[in-house]
Amino acid sequence: HAATGGAFDPTVQSLWDGQDMAAGWSSVQVSPAEIRLTGQSAALTLNGIAQGYITDKVAERLSREGARHVLVNLGEFRPTGPKEDGSDWQIGLADPAAPYRIADSTPLRTRALATSAPYSASFDRDGKRHHLLDPTTGQSSARYASLSVKARDATSADGLSTAFSLMREEQIARVIQRAHDPDIGVHLTRRDGTVRVLGNWIRA
Repeated sequence: HAATGGAFDPTVQSLWDGQDMAAGWSSVQVSPAEIRLTGQSAALTLNGIAQGYITDKVAERLSREGARHVLVNLGEFRPTGPKEDGSDWQIGLADPAAPYRIADSTPLRTRALATSAPYSASFDRDGKRHHLLDPTTGQSSARYASLSVKARDATSADGLSTAFSLMREEQIARVIQRAHDPDIGVHLTRRDGTVRVLGNWIRA
């Protein structure tokens, strides 16, 4: 939440519950003993990060058990190492205009990858109402057709892809710069179909 200037905000659950605006992160108090919600309408959703977290736990368990050439795909991707022949895994990136078609691919070996896109959970035919809710407006974000993030683990990739989907390109670039993290890379597809990469996207 802090790293993205509030763009990653689990209190958007209140929007799903029929509230006009998200309760805001200030309504959440976290201590070693408990997580307390103080606002009357406060509610949390972990949808923007849980899939990545679970992917990490599965990959880490497989690694501990000796699986060195496995690609975990639970909606987010994380390999335990290269393919058995030593080559990188190739992850297809869907064409936002035709999601069952692959528009591009990217190698993966030491990092994880997550994608956030309106088409993955759209509630109307034209894709204007979907699951990527902006906590500042209460509306579905219409900023990008698709956005993918590589990071050192799937939890980070998942959370960042969720947040970056709501942020302007210059804001994303600033977050990457401030993080000083060579593992973060972004591939975004604008609404007009043009593509931009930020950070260290190319490396596997």
